[in-house]
Amino acid sequence: MTGNGSQMESETRKQFRQSRGFTLIELLVVIVIMGILAALVVPNLLTKPDEAKVAAAKSQLRTFETALSIYYMDHGDYPGTDSGLDALVDAKLLPKIPMDPWGNDYVYLQETDSFDLWTNGKDGAPGGDGFKKDINSKNLGN
Repeated sequence: MTGNGSQMESETRKQFRQSRGFTLIELLVVIVIMGILAALVVPNLLTKPDEAKVAAAKSQLRTFETALSIYYMDHGDYPGTDSGLDALVDAKLLPKIPMDPWGNDYVYLQETDSFDLWTNGKDGAPGGDGFKKDINSKNLGN
């Protein structure tokens, strides 16, 4: 019986030794799969901060629109271009005027019975495409 037990022990050790590691092929397959997943996921992660900034800018523009509507109801006209959005702070409709998500000022122009309000986007310059595109309060749905 002792001989039979040591033979089983020897077979167990042999099986353990054979199943201990991964083959080079298995490792390469795993590395390729991880590379494919990284190639699919990383580009999506890189655009998320810019998408969040665009959403924040749109939200701020909507807040300004609401405050400007209340200002109009209280004063019968929109603030002049010279006083701009600071008139909303003076009227205690907003605590302060924030910068856009890229650190630039919002642009405000009074028009006849209306206003135009926008941010120049990521590049801080008029025009642009993609995340550099201007975001105007008149086309927030687009």
